[in-house]
Amino acid sequence: MNRRDGIAPKVKTQRQPIDALVTLLVWDAHAAVVRMLDSIERQQDNRARWRLFILDQGSAPETADLLVQFARRRPELVHLERISENIGYPAGHNLLHRIASRSHDPRYVVTLNSDLVLNDPNWLDILVGFMNAKPMVGIAGPTGVIYQRTPPERLGWCRVALSEEMRSGEFDSISGSICILREQMLRDIGYFDESFTPGYFEDTDLAFRAKACGWQLAAIEVPHAHHDLGPEQSTSHIKHEQLAAQYGNFQKRNRNLFVERWLTRGVPPLNSNACRSNFPGVYFPENPSATEHVVAAAT
Repeated sequence: MNRRDGIAPKVKTQRQPIDALVTLLVWDAHAAVVRMLDSIERQQDNRARWRLFILDQGSAPETADLLVQFARRRPELVHLERISENIGYPAGHNLLHRIASRSHDPRYVVTLNSDLVLNDPNWLDILVGFMNAKPMVGIAGPTGVIYQRTPPERLGWCRVALSEEMRSGEFDSISGSICILREQMLRDIGYFDESFTPGYFEDTDLAFRAKACGWQLAAIEVPHAHHDLGPEQSTSHIKHEQLAAQYGNFQKRNRNLFVERWLTRGVPPLNSNACRSNFPGVYFPENPSATEHVVAAAT
């Protein structure tokens, strides 16, 4: 069809419905990534429809090549993006969500850290099945975090919740190292706040925002393990130094931002409009029914 005015028509995209969009950020740590990808490749018994989107944030050639080969082996499952530098945890996951949303319409988003090993072939079905049965739960995962309120000099310091605290719901947030997020919640209250770049406290901020907007947090057991850094401890230290050189003492800055926002004053109930106006650094996913792309007219 020819268009004399030269303006391409707007058409709604056909996005593939899936149960879960799984997002993974990688920045070197080659040995840990090998174990992580191997555990994913071996655990293929899930019934849930899912896609894995990986963002390589400027890894060295050894790790970059590993990711390319992994994506080539599973093109129907894996989408790989590569950028030249580490843009941080919140911006990285937001970017993957933005890219994936062009072609996929997920019910849930699952975030994974690159040092994880998944120990159950049904790990994704466990997460998706739990969320399907709990419509008011916005965030769920196996690791809860508790934040100190006293004494004043320890305000905002955190620890991992004990097993009995997880069972009784006595935790403040769910760790983003492995968690499942309801897509409808993300459209309502937003995803990660890039004010917390390059990382730390962005998952906590999301959890507190969710609770303030009426969504529930829940504990769910997912068999997994975190890789012991061991000989890669030096790599982790170098990476932290590189980020600190670029962003300064970002851990302290982000803790102070979290404390000021959520712990030093009473938080009134929030809604979607209040989240958009009060938190300009938050990425808000588009509503699928409103998503349109401009396409070139056929001539």
